[in-house]
Amino acid sequence: MTDSMTRNFNNYPSTTKPEQHVSKQQMAAQDGYDNQGMLRSELDINGKPINGNTCINMDSLNKCVAINTKGETAAQLNEKQNYYNPYQHRDVKHPTSYFDTLIHLLKASLGTGILAMPSAFKNAGYVVGTLGTIIIGILCTYTIHLLITASYELCIKRKVPSLTYPGTVAAAFEEGPKFTRVLAPYARMMTNMFLVLYQLGSSCIYVVFIASNLKVVGDFYLGGNTDVRMYMVYLLIPLILISWVRNLKLLAPFSSIATCMTIVSFSLIFYYIFRESPSFVGREPVGTVNSIPLFFGTVLFAMEAIGMVLPLENEMKNPKKFGSVFGVLNASMLPISMLYTVVGLLGYLKYGENTKGSITLDMPQTEVF
Repeated sequence: MTDSMTRNFNNYPSTTKPEQHVSKQQMAAQDGYDNQGMLRSELDINGKPINGNTCINMDSLNKCVAINTKGETAAQLNEKQNYYNPYQHRDVKHPTSYFDTLIHLLKASLGTGILAMPSAFKNAGYVVGTLGTIIIGILCTYTIHLLITASYELCIKRKVPSLTYPGTVAAAFEEGPKFTRVLAPYARMMTNMFLVLYQLGSSCIYVVFIASNLKVVGDFYLGGNTDVRMYMVYLLIPLILISWVRNLKLLAPFSSIATCMTIVSFSLIFYYIFRESPSFVGREPVGTVNSIPLFFGTVLFAMEAIGMVLPLENEMKNPKKFGSVFGVLNASMLPISMLYTVVGLLGYLKYGENTKGSITLDMPQTEVF
């Protein structure tokens, strides 16, 4: 009887389902993945995932890559696709390297103005002069960074590869409030006018400085007393020929030679300064109210080379290296600011109230020649 009951029970259809082999894909589907490895997530009324993430199961790598889609609107995605990079659209025939641009900027900033720094410190005092020169150097560097950033952003908005200094000013007025847009043409004209006046004044100072020094050397070795204006005439032809060269790549060797000669001249200046130890005796820490403005005017003239910034940045092979942390601008303005401070301070401590307009006039000319 027991055997028959057992047979009847085995023949009775079972209510439980037989075990089936479940594949990895099916297990993933049961866990929320479909057969393509995509995570099925609930969607809101706008068709966006509620949890903000869409997960792709990469079986070959046994990992899941999360793609954040939270907050990404169609306008933002379209903006990314239509993003304009000015650096990728610049077509420069003879681009300059990092070193070439650095040499150009050093030469543009290290002019005859540095020779007047001891006289500037005489007007401000050695404490105000030291702090003032450092602060002006920081402000100049910061404002140049602002100029480069503004020009880059305006290039993106205008979808143009580069902008000149007047072009940047005009574009800023045109992209500004409504009441400034009508002033854009006048802003361009005023910027061009001030740049021409600035460059013209600087060029006149250079011509006078070179001619005066050539006169001293010529009168000493050739005898006589040649008018300094004749030396200016002699300089006219080579200066005109050099100004015709508009390719900064070709001017890089001349800038390198000029920088080397500047270093040699500074070495001679420091030699005469340290031949006798400079002293603080009889030196004023703070200048008078009437003389301190002369200090700021001299330092700003000597240190600033704003007219050369955008042309140099526009001609670079890799413009991103101009305004980066260790870029051309920071790499040049740091030594320039320190050199101006050292020359001004030591020159004033050496010659005191007898400091002349140029430190070269304070050195003994009989020993130089």
